[in-house]
Amino acid sequence: MQFIFSGIIFFLWSIFVIFLYYSQNLSHIRLLQVNNLGLLVGFLVVFGILFALYKKFAYQKSANNTTWSFWTILGGFFAQLFLVCVMYSIFVSETFSGANAFILFGKILQMLAYPFFLVFLWRAVGATIFSQSTTWKNISKKFTIPAETAIGMFVFVMGMFTLGLFGVIRFEGLLGLLGILTIVSFWGWKIIFSDIKNLKITILSSPISFKIISAELVFSVLAFVVSVAFINILRPMPIGWDDIGVYMNFPRLIAKSGELLSAAGMTTWHLVTASGFLIGDTTAVAFFVNQIGGILATITIISALSLLFEKKNPEKKTDSRFLILPIILGIVYYLMPMTIFQQAKDMKLDPALMFVSVTAFMTLILAIKSFFEDENFKKTLFLGFLAGIFVGFAFSIKITSLMLILASLGFVSYQILGIGGFIGFAGIFVAIFTKLVLWSQMFVQIPSDSIGIFIGGLIVGIFGYIFAFFSHTKNIFKYTKIIGIFLIGIAIPVAPWVTKNFIQLSGQKISLYSLINGSREDRSHGIFFADFGKIYSTKELAEREADTSYAMITDDGTSLNEDFARYFGQETGINNYLKLPANLTLQKNQTGEFTDITYIFLAFVPVSLLFLTTKPEKEYTIAWVGGIIFLLICGLLTFGRVFGEIGIFSVITKILGSISLPIGYGILLIPIILLLLLAHFCLSQKTTKQKNILGLIFFLAFYGFLFWISAFGVVWYGILIYFLMLALVGFGIENINDSENDSSGIKKLYSLSFFVLIGLYIFGSAILHSYKNLTTAGYNEYKFGQLSQNSAIFFYKNDYFEPLLELNLKNSENLAQGISEKFSSLSNVNFLKNWWPDSTPKTPQSLHEGFVRMNAELQFYEHQIPALKNYADESITKIRENSQLSVEQKRSEIQKIQTQLDTNLQKIRSIIAQLRQGISAMNPLMDAMYAKILSPEKNQENDAPIYRIGTFFTYFINNNRVRFYDDSLLISFQKYFYDKNPNITIDRLKKMGFKYLLLDLNAATIDKKISNEVARKEGRKSLTDRHENFLKTIKNPQLELMSTDNLCLRFAIDEFKNGNIENDEDFLRIAGTNYTSYTGESGNLQAISPTEKRSACIEAVYAHIKKNGSKSYSYFLPALNAKSQEEFNQAFAQLFPNQTWFALFKIKE
Repeated sequence: MQFIFSGIIFFLWSIFVIFLYYSQNLSHIRLLQVNNLGLLVGFLVVFGILFALYKKFAYQKSANNTTWSFWTILGGFFAQLFLVCVMYSIFVSETFSGANAFILFGKILQMLAYPFFLVFLWRAVGATIFSQSTTWKNISKKFTIPAETAIGMFVFVMGMFTLGLFGVIRFEGLLGLLGILTIVSFWGWKIIFSDIKNLKITILSSPISFKIISAELVFSVLAFVVSVAFINILRPMPIGWDDIGVYMNFPRLIAKSGELLSAAGMTTWHLVTASGFLIGDTTAVAFFVNQIGGILATITIISALSLLFEKKNPEKKTDSRFLILPIILGIVYYLMPMTIFQQAKDMKLDPALMFVSVTAFMTLILAIKSFFEDENFKKTLFLGFLAGIFVGFAFSIKITSLMLILASLGFVSYQILGIGGFIGFAGIFVAIFTKLVLWSQMFVQIPSDSIGIFIGGLIVGIFGYIFAFFSHTKNIFKYTKIIGIFLIGIAIPVAPWVTKNFIQLSGQKISLYSLINGSREDRSHGIFFADFGKIYSTKELAEREADTSYAMITDDGTSLNEDFARYFGQETGINNYLKLPANLTLQKNQTGEFTDITYIFLAFVPVSLLFLTTKPEKEYTIAWVGGIIFLLICGLLTFGRVFGEIGIFSVITKILGSISLPIGYGILLIPIILLLLLAHFCLSQKTTKQKNILGLIFFLAFYGFLFWISAFGVVWYGILIYFLMLALVGFGIENINDSENDSSGIKKLYSLSFFVLIGLYIFGSAILHSYKNLTTAGYNEYKFGQLSQNSAIFFYKNDYFEPLLELNLKNSENLAQGISEKFSSLSNVNFLKNWWPDSTPKTPQSLHEGFVRMNAELQFYEHQIPALKNYADESITKIRENSQLSVEQKRSEIQKIQTQLDTNLQKIRSIIAQLRQGISAMNPLMDAMYAKILSPEKNQENDAPIYRIGTFFTYFINNNRVRFYDDSLLISFQKYFYDKNPNITIDRLKKMGFKYLLLDLNAATIDKKISNEVARKEGRKSLTDRHENFLKTIKNPQLELMSTDNLCLRFAIDEFKNGNIENDEDFLRIAGTNYTSYTGESGNLQAISPTEKRSACIEAVYAHIKKNGSKSYSYFLPALNAKSQEEFNQAFAQLFPNQTWFALFKIKE
């Protein structure tokens, strides 16, 4: 009865969440409207035919067993990659030859060569290290292969670290490191080749069984998504906010300088990515190296889940139950829009972190298993030490892995010392973090002087350990040893970075933060440091730094930092925390694919608990099921944002909004404590598997709570939580099959229903989502070899040429020197003179403008071919449908159209051929010039400090990290620099040493939807106010506008300097066309939209031109011939796009 009742609750809850997911966010439904959907249908038909042929062959080979080898899996993936390349080539065939599928496929294979070698090298190194261990040989390869790869990766990173210490992270240094590791790992290579030859996955199920086909189809979806990601990342430059600023920028800087970065934290994964930049100086290789993380994470999740679920089988055959479900759940991780975004667009290191974190968790699981099942305590210590290394390695990749360290300690404490050990560790942890004022580093609002929390945590911790001492006396000494060896393991990967930072901190103040991250005060490396002592006395500076107007988290549970608030929510009290699960899943806060985690976790995790095995007594089952249902009902009451905050939801929101922090954290702990108590006392603990489930719940609770209260809902900060939840779902589903008291028919029904519910996303949203990514991949001129990397950058980022010329070079006058001589010797020089006449000086600007125009014309003519064909087809159709024409007349007219079409196509193809030859001839010359801009020689480098407010320029600015002062939210500007008198503001900036101001014109708000809502309802428009204060400053004559893509801003500055604009309000109304501004008082704000300000700008420009005629500003010359306001509006629209991005100012001496 419990089984049926739990099943009903499971499916009601799951369907409810799935319905909300698709009904609340229509972007998933709109995927059905993606461009050229028929091409995807054709692809699926072709794939279906090939898959059917494959199944027929497999069935004929063996009707009862299914076997997958390394080559089967790899061959299946590359076959699908080629199909996707063909599909993409067809998609762009209007402008590129369909035969380019082979070029694209070959280029991807070329890019994959180094990452493939790197992964095998890591495995070989790890296998060599563990090859002499008899203990290691008795552990399943499902664990040893990921673990060996992770250890090999760690050794590689330490090798790169060593090269960096000596400043030789160069191609030669990398080659030497790879050579040494290849030689010393000779034995590991033998193991790899043996595994490739002998390792096979054999499942006792027919190749045409539902389970096998479902697993293979899910794998095919993964192959499709990975293939699309490969095509996406075949581009000349990063395109996301984080990879432009950090995750691709830092590796590029490392590869360029050959040294480790100072004051950049522990750049472990950046060293891996940097090796990609050293291979052919190609950004795309670095992208493919970065892709390693996500692929290894997926493989490791599948292996880990399979290891967790499996049972011993004397025939050594793999039960399909313990592989099919792990495959489905493991692939879910990669198919999450968040993961796809990180693998195909904004390249991050979190997928790599997932790989190392899952490996660390599995090592802990095996260590605990060894503790209880083996008599050899040395094996437990060895695995505990190894787990520590992996956890420390994860921490060195990203410091958010502090949650992993703490959860691991809590997990070990519970597994060895029981509930007392868990409580003891939790209490001591709270006391230490309070005493050492570490909560602020995790953005948790606990006062540093909270003596009550410190003493309370200490008392709870001591009593917990006392209870553990008496209940698990025999384990205390072993527990101490395991914790000690685990902590030593953690220290090993972290120690090199801490040592480096300690040495570089010589003579400076040392803190925990500076030991981990370094300090920008390290002047020996030329890093720009904002020394506010230059503009303020000690007392004045203390007053300004005490300002809490921009606190990350406040007592009322809100964040005054819009960067975090957009993820976290805008409500008070503990509403933002309690509503996070629903708000994140249904994207009620920050929308977009980069924050989309699918419905799978909210739909399945809570109700999967219902199927876990309880103790045999009936009262435990009733307590467990009743407790979970009670928690579900309480959770449902936090869906206020979903149901419109009406009725009981409104009442609850008001009550929760009145609870301040840190008291609110105690309220948040209540459901966590209730769940843990229920789990500890109600769930069965007879078998190792059941103990693993209980340990998993405690680990997830500890890790999840820290993620809940410290990450502001930033979905990738606690990356391991998705694996932990997938494992919990898997255990729940597996327990359905393990149930002995229910019919096989019901079990099959539940399993099939689960597959349908999860398959709705896998086969629906995931495929459509990736297909959309495929159709918007772009950068085809680079993908198909028409443009080199540097030329492609400036073709796609045409507006960046002028500012980068200014920011990267001291003097650009000699940049084009030598091109004139080479230009005149080109075989098609006469054709090229159409863009560069003899009378035009060969300046960098003229060369760039001509090259961009040539490529633009090529694009224009390439699009003319399908346009002419479509026009001819339409004309022929009309003729055929014209009943007034005879058959002969129709033939004659159609022939004329066809002849004219052939003539026009011949002319256009001739022009295209000439343009391609011209671009091919100029590409090497332009690439060399562009390379000097992006990576100038040492004596030509511009090293002037830059005050940066946002923008996507970071990656392209030479030595950006040491020159930048980042202030994307303009908090420092308002706090330290701004004054109503702009002369004072400029003077402060000068004293600090700034030479340039680089402004993101969209910095007035990070998320327009949230900002508008808050500004209208709450009057919290501080970021917009700060942005406008900056705009008021830039009209000062001490600043020179060097470049901008916003003509209204340029016009407003010129008009102000010429005395035609006299006040800030009029200036902002013309200059601020990128954001919504507000008038009125808080609570009664009136919005002025960008459209209104754009209209005001157009009217002012039109009046200016009517008044001044040919004496108007030169940048408006194309609009001078307009005879009416309507004609002017059309001309102005071509000059001034709706979306503009940046402005660069130089501070005059």
